[in-house]
This record gives sequence, structure tokens and C-alpha cells, in this order.
Amino acid sequence: MRTLTQVAGIACLSFCTLALAGPPQYALHYLGEGTKIEGINAAGVITGWRLSPSPPRSFVVGIDRPYALLPLPPGFESSLTWDINDAGVIVGEVLGAGQEMAAAWYPDGEGGYTVELLGALPDHEFSIAYAINNVGDIVGESINAGAAGGPTVWFNAPGGIMNLQTLGAPTRPTAINDNRQLVGWGGGYFDLDTLASTPYPPGGGGLIWGMNNHGDLAGFTPTSSETIAAVRWTETFGWQQLGGSVNQSAQFAAYDINDSHVTVGKMVGGSIYFDDYGLLNLHALLAPEFANWLLDPGFSAINNAGQIALFGSNPNLHVGGAVVLTPLGTMIIPGDVNGDASVDLDDYCAWVAEPVDLDGDGDTDDGDVQWLVERLADFGFVVADCNGNGVADHCEIAEGAVMDCDGNDVPDECQPDCNGDGVPDTCEPDCNGNGVPDPCDIAGSSSQDCNGNGIPDECDAGGTVEAPNVFDPPLEMLEGTTTIDDLLVTDVGVIDDIDFTIDIDYRIGNLIVQLSHGGTTVTLVDLPGVPETSLGNGQLGYDIVLDDEGSGGPIEDEGNFGSPFEPITSPPSYTPNEPLAAFDGMPSEGTWTVTVITNEVLSPIGTFNDWGLAITLAGVEVPPCNPADLDRDGDVDGADLGMLLGAWGSSGPGDLDGDGVVGGADLGIMLGSWG
Repeated sequence: MRTLTQVAGIACLSFCTLALAGPPQYALHYLGEGTKIEGINAAGVITGWRLSPSPPRSFVVGIDRPYALLPLPPGFESSLTWDINDAGVIVGEVLGAGQEMAAAWYPDGEGGYTVELLGALPDHEFSIAYAINNVGDIVGESINAGAAGGPTVWFNAPGGIMNLQTLGAPTRPTAINDNRQLVGWGGGYFDLDTLASTPYPPGGGGLIWGMNNHGDLAGFTPTSSETIAAVRWTETFGWQQLGGSVNQSAQFAAYDINDSHVTVGKMVGGSIYFDDYGLLNLHALLAPEFANWLLDPGFSAINNAGQIALFGSNPNLHVGGAVVLTPLGTMIIPGDVNGDASVDLDDYCAWVAEPVDLDGDGDTDDGDVQWLVERLADFGFVVADCNGNGVADHCEIAEGAVMDCDGNDVPDECQPDCNGDGVPDTCEPDCNGNGVPDPCDIAGSSSQDCNGNGIPDECDAGGTVEAPNVFDPPLEMLEGTTTIDDLLVTDVGVIDDIDFTIDIDYRIGNLIVQLSHGGTTVTLVDLPGVPETSLGNGQLGYDIVLDDEGSGGPIEDEGNFGSPFEPITSPPSYTPNEPLAAFDGMPSEGTWTVTVITNEVLSPIGTFNDWGLAITLAGVEVPPCNPADLDRDGDVDGADLGMLLGAWGSSGPGDLDGDGVVGGADLGIMLGSWG
């Protein structure tokens, strides 16, 4: 299967910086369930908490690690996490039985976590840990029962929990950087080294959510009683209001800022991405194949590699939860040598073409190869060289140097080939389903081919071939693209009739569907309803059978622009735009190709779920291999003699010499073939 779409990527070899001429394009990784995202570290690991099922529980998940709920201390039944540092330490709170206590979760070195309660000030009952830096400082609040918030505290201060509020620390701490500067919703910067407070730069206001290692700030400020605006402060630009004038009737908020000053947050109808080039809707930066994903306008976080964590959903795939957006064109995920935001065998080929230092020893050598091989194994990929020529199989296939007819990433020359014709057994026809390719069946005399057409005689009676191709998950469809998919049919025969099935959720008036085989192409669907209306017919898709003898009418005539947004279904089947009879009389075996072309009009939904063929094969006359084998059971014996004697003197079965009469000459021929 291959899918071709127009993708405007950023060309960048191996390692790149984020100092690009404009924002990057993003790939999206769905990490599973989880509703509230709170932090992302340098490795792209995120933490947050899910509300359902109740009670809330905190989780950790990453591209390299599966979704897992964090453990609870004895006596607690719920947890909320608020931040994670680059060492993977997570901070938050645990709740249960009227308790609310700050907690920290530490990696246990075996893929799991241990949890530790952080306590509270001596005169307080409850506490919350809101932020942690890469130095290990943990800050939060210590709270009295029934109070809304409490003094800002440093949980792991020398000598125990320290009350920072009395020293001028900001209220409701939200971030602490590696320079040990602390910020919060109210107040200025607070320095843990000097235990002194500095006011925020003048001209800001509102709530501060994020701070980077340069001391840059991100947050939001009220612009009226009903609206808020995102704000950012950097040394270069000072305070900037994001999202327009103070009179704009929209909700904006900035939640996080990385060391490259890139700021993320929310806007009405989407998530914001703001860098030194301006303000963008983050959705506009998604690579086209992720265009059907919706990005939640709630909290978001960004790391210094430019990875962004937030909530995402795809109504077409019926999924929603934690997602990480990774910039394309740079190796952010370890082992992603070609910068396509995934780790696979293409990265091995990219490394061979242009080696880079992967193991961190300052050079490129066999150590890097071993590192990459082990990294690929973590993702389930094995670097193989079946023909021993020093070139990885996947790379040879990708370059077109060797063939791979069944698409299993193993060169054809390395697979069993019982008749030595260069076509692996897995790609040869096996019409009788006995596990032996038809040519080997015939050559080994386990099947006869008395008419010499290369098909075992037991298959010459015709029959049907069902060849479906189901996409799991479905392919996402976008406007203005061409999607091409191949289907290999190994059943050998002559086509007597063919039906085409397709299940696609896309506005049918925006679709062209073509089927090709053996040099013949027919257009099955051709923008129904165009040019009668500019948008074409309005149904949102097909789940149909196209059949030259269909009883549902021509598919081009189905529907109209004002029709309900529902798929057209079968039964009944429908007549295609061009007859499928163009394939009648052709061999069934070989590659069949479907091409789906969408025009530039946006469809409300877009997934390609499956397609397939139902082929009826023509029956073929099969003469006996030995004319004396009258009962066609594979040998000449008494049963055949009985048939000949029963027709003696007539022109019936047994006239082996063709003289029109069964007689002595015919008996001689039979006895000569006895056995």
C-alpha cells in the first residue's frame, strides 16, 4: 500500500536547530487516554491527570513509554500532577479521606515510579506541589483546612519546608527555572539563591503561567470584564500582548514558553503558537496528514526541543486524549535520524547515507550503528541483510535495488521459490489452497494441467475471488490530494465478471475514483453532481458495491446537493461511471490499483476505510490428459475398459482413434495405456 499526498515539509538533514526561517511543521503522536495535560520534559514525556473514571488519577506517558497511572500512597485514592522535570521527577498532590498532600514521584529505574509525601508547614494540614526544576527544587503551597490557597513554600529547602511567602515570594507558584527563579500568579520573581524578590517588569499584569531559563514570562491579563489576552515578556521585545487589541472580544491565554521564546496557549477555536515571527493557530502547523485532528484550547506545554503537549481528538477515528506534537526536520526523538518524527528502518538507511554521532562519544563509528540497532529493536524493528551483501534489506528495497513483491520487507531472492522462477512462493498463485504454489503443484504432478494453461485443472471450473483491503486505522482524507493503494491478487483465472466495493467517508461530489489493472483504467466515480452544482452531490461518503448489473441506478445520478449528510450504502449495488466489463477476459492475477482524487473543496469528514474486489472467474474446458482415461480419475483401469466395451460398435466414449466407431483399434490403444 502506498499513499501519496502533497506535504510541504522542512528539509533538514540529521541534527537541526529550531532557529528556522519561520515555524516548523508538526507531526502528531497520539499517546492514549488522558484529559488534562500539565507538563512535558526534554524527552517528550508528559504528565497530567484524567477525570474519568472518577476519582481523578495522574498519569505519565511518552512516545517511548506506555501510558501508566502513577502509584498512590496508602490511604489515598486520587492524585493530580502539575509538573515534570528532565529527570522524570513528577510533582503534584494526592487526595483521599479528607486529606490533600503534596507528593513527588521518582523513577524507580525499572520503568515505574515510587511516590513520596512532601508534607506541609507545621501549622498547616494540607499542601500542593506545583513546580519542579532540573536542579530538583520543588515549590508549591501549604494550606490550612477550608482556606483557598496558602503561603508559597519550598518543600525540599535545606532544613525542611520553608515558608517563602514571608520573604516576598509570589502567590500560587506556577514555574521555577534552572536558575532557581520562581514565579506565580501574583508578585514578581523570587530567587531561591538570594531568597529575595524582584518585581515583574512594568507594563504587564494578570496571571503568569510559564517562565523559561532566561526569565521570560508567559501568561494572560484581563482586557475587560469579559475578555482576556495572552501576554509574553522577553528581554528583547518587552511585554507583548498576543491576539490583537484590548477591545478584541476573544479569549486568549499563554501557558508556557521555552528557551527559544516560543509560546503556546489558547485562543478561541484553537491553540496558539507564538514566536518571533508572529501569532499562529497551532493547527495550521500540523502536517497535512493530521489535519483532521482537533487541538483542545485548554492548557498546553512546550519543551526546549519545540515539542508541545496538549489534548487532541479525532472525531473520525473516535479517539481523544494526550498528544505530543514534534517538529519535523530535526532529530528530537532519539534515533529519528531523518527527522520525520518517528523511529523506523528508514532512519538506519538515513544514517548509512550520512552518519551522525548517536552514542555521544564525539565521532561516527560502529558504536553509533550498534546504538541505532538497539534503539530500533526497542521499537520492534530488526536490521536484516538476508543476502549477506552488506546492505540492509530495507534499504535495498527502498532504493529499488531488489524486489519485494509481498511487501514484507524481505527481498524476493531470500524467500522460498519452489520453481526457481524468481517469484517467491508467497506471491505465486495457489488456487486450490493446498499451500503449494500452482506451478509447483503442476510440476510435481500433485495437480494436472491437461489443457496446458498453467492452472491446476481442479481450478479451471471457475469460481469467485474475494479480495478486500481494510485500512486499520482508516486513511485520513484531505482536500486536493491523490491517494493510491495497491492490492495483489494471486488467484489465477480469466475474469468473467467483477464488482468493486468501497467504504469512504468523504463528500461524494468531491471524489474521483479509478481502478487500474493490466494496463486498463476505468473511472468508477467522477465528481457526482458537478458541474450541476459547484460542490457536487452532498452525501458524506459511500459504503457501496459498484456492479455493471447493479440495481441501484448509476452512481453518478445518486444524491443531490441538498441531500442529507449520510453515506450512500449497498445493497442495492450501483452502476459505475464507466463499465467494469473493461476487465472481462483479462487475467485476474496481478496488481490492482485504486486511485482516489479529491478536489480542492473541503469535506466535513474524511476517512478511507476499505475497498475490495469480487471477481467471478470463467470456467475453462479441460480435456483428459490421457484420452484412454475415460472416467478422468487419473489412471486407465477396469472402469475405463468397462466404458469402452459398453460403447462397442458405436461412436460413444472410447473412440480413441477418431474413426467414428469404437472397435479393436481403440481397445489396443487403451491396453497400451493401461495403468
